[in-house]
Amino acid sequence: LGTALAGAFGLGKIVKAAADYETALVGVVKTTGLAGKELAVFEAEMSGFVKTFAISKSELLGLAEAAGQLGVETKDLAKFTKIMAEMGVATDVVGAEGAKSIARLLAVTKEGIGEADRFTSALVDLGNSAKASESEILHMATMMGQATAVFGVTGADVLGISTAMKELGGRAESAGSSVGRAMIAISTCLLYTSDAA
Repeated sequence: LGTALAGAFGLGKIVKAAADYETALVGVVKTTGLAGKELAVFEAEMSGFVKTFAISKSELLGLAEAAGQLGVETKDLAKFTKIMAEMGVATDVVGAEGAKSIARLLAVTKEGIGEADRFTSALVDLGNSAKASESEILHMATMMGQATAVFGVTGADVLGISTAMKELGGRAESAGSSVGRAMIAISTCLLYTSDAA
């Protein structure tokens, strides 16, 4: 009886994992439009990532679905999913919310997903050297990026400013608007100075 129950429990876990995988795959298809051969190639890449990272296929597909929702192109999808899986292993920036935050910030700074590798490397370096975690820096950077977007500030610059503000004890909401107001004041001064010259 005990063996039968253990077998049934194991079978139940396998069936649940398969159902979760299928549900996650449907989410990726809906948000990215992948189909046919492209989808098969993508699935094979995800299987390779599962062997590399301590993450399930369903979790990987959740990252890909989040990326698709934010407009990550299919050509960049596997690379971005891999970067986010690496972030989940190396930092406290995990899951679909982490992927969405990074994709949004790269969109706000107009750098695009092509810069995700460099951006996440900078984020990890700052998290390792600062008195702030990567997720705290990213949260601050999200607010900061919105406030500084019109000034052409890069993602790396936003991360640097955000890290400094976080180490000084600034709150994301107020720090973002404060930096935005300071940049407007500097821009105004420069405009009037150049007009007077």
